[in-house]
Amino acid sequence: MDYPRPKHPEKALHDMFILNINRLIENMEDTKAEHDDMLYNFFSQFIQASLGQFDETFKKMVSLAIYNDFSNLNPRVAAARIIKNIDLGWPDLFMEFDKPRIYLSDIRNTIVFEFWSTFQHMIEAQWMPETNTSGTEEQNELYKKVAHTIGSRILDPKDSERINQMLTWMHYLKLIHYVKNNINELQQNEHIEILNTCSGAWLYTYNKYGMAKLIWELFLDITHYDNEG
Repeated sequence: MDYPRPKHPEKALHDMFILNINRLIENMEDTKAEHDDMLYNFFSQFIQASLGQFDETFKKMVSLAIYNDFSNLNPRVAAARIIKNIDLGWPDLFMEFDKPRIYLSDIRNTIVFEFWSTFQHMIEAQWMPETNTSGTEEQNELYKKVAHTIGSRILDPKDSERINQMLTWMHYLKLIHYVKNNINELQQNEHIEILNTCSGAWLYTYNKYGMAKLIWELFLDITHYDNEG
């Protein structure tokens, strides 16, 4: 028997996050415990509940994000720097201009898998890349380069898994950065694409702006990883 999917789960996930973060803020006002320790415990539980796991590698990243000051960096740069500075045994570049390992189609496949595995939500197979990209000249040229797969390519089968992992880490590290630096200004129905689980944030962006916009944002996550270090 088929059961109807809940309508707008991404908004429900956002509401849940705001409810719990407000409880955290209230607890911070009533305790002498270190706020960074409370943030770490909060995000540990949130990530475990959202992903069903919280491995040692990601724990190290979250610890770096919370116990260090990255306020001088924007969230995407801070997240990419944290990931790149941990020895993962990964390639330094996934989207090298002359020999890319990852194309936009690979990002789309990651999105399709995430939506189906989390929400049992199927999306249309057809999509068109952005035609008016708003990045730097180098980003715009690279985007065009990886917009379509031309000819055969040999990829490490682990690259798809790595990209899925990286994009997930990027979301939560950006979320931590945003919360740390705006702890008293978090409001319901604002920044739903940030104050959310990874899958919820992606679904919100997809529903509001479309697949091309979502792929562009995840493309920027990958290029920032590539440009760090």
